[in-house]
Amino acid sequence: MKVLVTGISGYLASVVTPRLLGDDEVEEVRGVDLQYPQNIDTTNSKLVFIKKDVRAPDIVDSFSGIDVLFHFAFIVTPNVPYDEIDSINIEGSKNIFNAAAKTGVKHILYTSSIAAYGADPTHNLPLKEDSPLKPNDDWYYSRTKGAVERFLNEFEQKYPDIKVTRFRPAIFLGPNIDNPFGSLLKSPVVMDFGYDAKTEWVWDQDVADAIYLAFKKGKAGIYNLGGENPLTWKEVAEVTGKETLDIDLNSESGRELFSQLLTAMDRGLAEWLDKPSKYPILVDSSKARKELGWEPKYDSAGAIRAFLGL
Repeated sequence: MKVLVTGISGYLASVVTPRLLGDDEVEEVRGVDLQYPQNIDTTNSKLVFIKKDVRAPDIVDSFSGIDVLFHFAFIVTPNVPYDEIDSINIEGSKNIFNAAAKTGVKHILYTSSIAAYGADPTHNLPLKEDSPLKPNDDWYYSRTKGAVERFLNEFEQKYPDIKVTRFRPAIFLGPNIDNPFGSLLKSPVVMDFGYDAKTEWVWDQDVADAIYLAFKKGKAGIYNLGGENPLTWKEVAEVTGKETLDIDLNSESGRELFSQLLTAMDRGLAEWLDKPSKYPILVDSSKARKELGWEPKYDSAGAIRAFLGL
């Protein structure tokens, strides 16, 4: 079996790819990215690196003989203009899926996000896989994840013989992760916005477990991946033993302070903290447990403690 991994140099790929390289049934792992992977064993003879943009018109040439596609390539931290993000996240994903269809790929595994549901006051929590997607237009990550999922709805109808597996993980943490949420958790204080909204976290290896299980079992479908037992930011402070910075968003001074903090933050983090701080995105992950046999090691608090070494 030959598999192709897009975004091979990215964080999630660095967690999943070692499992593929160690699988006796996988004879080749073809990695596509613009950067050479640094966090996996590049001396493994199974690994073949292809330097190519996911938007490249000739990306189809990279799929020759591929049986299974793992699509991880996605801009997570927005350090480029939004139109460039849309081009990579949405159009790049479409290009990859269409190439897979043209070349006879049998199984596509795509990592979406709980952000695809959108932060919306009308959601009935916890969200299940058949809950309506209401992505937020003014939150780039939610908007682009939602757009890709809409495309996949049409794709699956057009190509019913291709297995498509979608994962919607909560915010994930891992020992080597370097993202804005990790930096936020490492800060000396925890911001508390005065809402009772909770945030759900999941450990990176637990996410990788679910992806690998679906791959090995040949499972199609949609799977929420949440660590369960979500936490308010005040509870995050209790878990980490840190003081809170109280920001009352019901007051003018609180809103002004929050606005200033958002301006100073990474754009991706700012958008993650904005609407979900008021309208939480919490998911029911029982389907993954039942159908995949998924048994996450950590809940939300456990993932945070493990990340911080507590």
